[in-house]
Formats: sequence, structure tokens, C-alpha cells
Amino acid sequence: MQTEPEVTAHVETDVQGPEGWLFLRPSAVPERWRSRAIPMSFVPLLPEEAAALTAGDDAQQAPQQPGGEEFLKLVARGLSARVIARQLGISPRSVHRRTARLRDSLGVGSTAELAAELSRRGF
Repeated sequence: MQTEPEVTAHVETDVQGPEGWLFLRPSAVPERWRSRAIPMSFVPLLPEEAAALTAGDDAQQAPQQPGGEEFLKLVARGLSARVIARQLGISPRSVHRRTARLRDSLGVGSTAELAAELSRRGF
């Protein structure tokens, strides 16, 4: 009767995780590291979104305003309330109210500062 060779494994118990992380665009990852690369997404959050996540609310179930992300992108581009309203099919007054709420929640004083902050956040 032939027995299979004994297989042993050596596990180092003092081995910790990676020494550090390097964030690269997917196209910039060298071939030698591609097998270890982890796909990631970075999503800029608004204050109310961050508060909902930390409170344990499900971000996917949060009610969305019509044109939510599109609204943020249009404001970030510095478009006028009238142009934003026309593109989203809402009233200019609604645009003014929403931008006022956003200015308050992001702590900026003007619509120009709001546009700059939204652009900085990736919108």
C-alpha cells in the first residue's frame, strides 16, 4: 500500500497585511501588480448622504430628487438657474431653493463657491 507524501504548510502568524496602498488609474497599474489590484470606485458624498450612511440608513433606498446627480453636475458647471430649470424640466424657483439648501449644507456663501465645491467633489 502506497501512502501519499505528507504535505505541510508553514504559516507565519506575525505577518500583517500590506505595508501600504497605492492608488492608480486602472490603466497605470504595472503588469506585475495586476493580479493583486483591487477595483475600486470613489464616490463624492454630500453631507446628507454621509449622515444617512453613518446613521445606518440604506443609501440605495434614500429618496432621490428628480435629476439629483444631473442637477449637481449642472450647478458645478456654473449654469444659470434658468438654464438648469429648462434642462431638468423644473421651475427656476425650484433651482434657487435647491441651490440655497446645497449652499447651506456645504457651508458655502455663494452659488459660484457652490459650483467650485461641487466641481472639487467630482460633479
